[in-house]
Amino acid sequence: MGYRQIYIEGIAKLSYQDNNVKVFKESESFLLPLTDIDLIFIENAQCILTSRFIVEASKRNICIIICDEKFIPCSIIYSMFGSSNQIELLNTQLNLLPSKKNKLWEYLIRSKILNHAYVIKQLFSSALYLDFYNYADSIKTGDKTYIEGSEARYYFRVLFGNNFIRHNEDSINLALNYGYSIINGAIVRTLAAAGLDTKIGIHHENKKNPFNLASDLIEPYRAFVDYYIATNLDHISNPLPKDIRMGLINLLNSDVKIDNIKTTLINSIKIMVYSYIKYLESGNINDIKLVDFYE
Repeated sequence: MGYRQIYIEGIAKLSYQDNNVKVFKESESFLLPLTDIDLIFIENAQCILTSRFIVEASKRNICIIICDEKFIPCSIIYSMFGSSNQIELLNTQLNLLPSKKNKLWEYLIRSKILNHAYVIKQLFSSALYLDFYNYADSIKTGDKTYIEGSEARYYFRVLFGNNFIRHNEDSINLALNYGYSIINGAIVRTLAAAGLDTKIGIHHENKKNPFNLASDLIEPYRAFVDYYIATNLDHISNPLPKDIRMGLINLLNSDVKIDNIKTTLINSIKIMVYSYIKYLESGNINDIKLVDFYE
């Protein structure tokens, strides 16, 4: 896997040339080695991508995210083929016991809420963040009491004001969706490269969602997007300014902590995904590695 994220702004043509992507834009062109790239982010729907380039990018497990006219990521191109043991992994995913799914969902939601607590602690009073630790302690296997939903409503109102409603069509929700989509794309790409079926989720089971598993595993990562937006509220508008869009993309390179080590957010996704594969095989929840803020 590569280590660079490429951002394409404006109209351009992307083609393949000698193990490079050739980017032709405004009468100029340049080459970028495909071996260095893990994700290409295309903001303009009028860009041209040749079939040969898409094939070669897929061979190298490069994820291509394409935005609509409002700069919202709306399409993901990634390889259909991952590791050589895809069938074995598929059977393991399908045979994961409901009790193991519920336990993992509990861990994911607890991790998300603890990361919420960190965001609140950094931005507001120390006393307030204790409320979120109490929410985390209240999570039970499978979250059958729906602690997650009530915590989320409280969290977003603390973060963005009492009038904020998630999924409304406003600039803050636009920014949240943009940031989540970027991280979701990176997770999808990593899952596919590891040979996992992205449709088979842990908690999410939407028949129309080809990325149920990514929708589960993204939960601990949402707080990183939330924190960035909360600390840049004065610059959030609709449409999203370029510096905000670039900042959200660059979150993939931010420092995080996972398994008590410092790494980049995008590398932590790989660590998490392969820990999930280990969990599928062992059933030991201690094998799961989830991300934290790095202090």
